[in-house]
Amino acid sequence: MPARPAFATAQLVVTEIFANPRGNEIPGEFIEIYNPNPTPVNLKGLEVLLVNGAGNAVYTTIDLSPGGTLDPMGYLVIGPPNLAV
Repeated sequence: MPARPAFATAQLVVTEIFANPRGNEIPGEFIEIYNPNPTPVNLKGLEVLLVNGAGNAVYTTIDLSPGGTLDPMGYLVIGPPNLAV
């Protein structure tokens, strides 16, 4: 059986990734996820894996479960606590 894409069952879309900005990198990095569906999506059990492109090793796993659900046509921004959106 072929592997399924990470968001196949949740039907979410990664709409923006901002990584490695100039200067102090960590405060500005973020990932934006969009729910294009007319119904909420339960985030329980979903994760975002950050992978080192040089060695293809996962260096961080972000559990989306604490987010509860993502509202219809809603966005979720993942970033450091001091990120201003």
